[in-house]
Amino acid sequence: TYSSDDSSDDSSGDSDGSVTDFVAFAMAEAGAYQLGASGPQDDADGDGQSNLLELALGSDPTQSSDQVEPIESVVDGSDFVVSFIRVKESESPSDLNIYAECSTDLVNWSSAEGTAVFETSDDQSDVTTGYERIELRIPTTDDCAFVRLAVDLP
Repeated sequence: TYSSDDSSDDSSGDSDGSVTDFVAFAMAEAGAYQLGASGPQDDADGDGQSNLLELALGSDPTQSSDQVEPIESVVDGSDFVVSFIRVKESESPSDLNIYAECSTDLVNWSSAEGTAVFETSDDQSDVTTGYERIELRIPTTDDCAFVRLAVDLP
């Protein structure tokens, strides 16, 4: 199991708790050792999604038929709620950056930081071990007609 705790008793020096280490560990666990195809920005299965995106949002980066689950959205009172699967924070590197962006026109995007609230969903059915369903809440009063998730390297 990957550990993001860089203060662990691992004297091998193999784990530094970074996104790069997280992806390398997951790809090795999956048996994907191909140079130039197993880094965070690489696409080992050729499906158009980076290894980092797939690992962060619950997909298998070595199987092109396994895609990131589509996000679901509903309006709940005065909030726009987006539900998605992501790797649990306790099992991800501290520098993994998953965030929401808003747009009014699908061309210009801005960070939803400050208005978006990430909460663990009560519904964790059919979620793979090591992952969790998250609800992202954005007030409908915000200038946020469209929402997308982003996963970036630090």
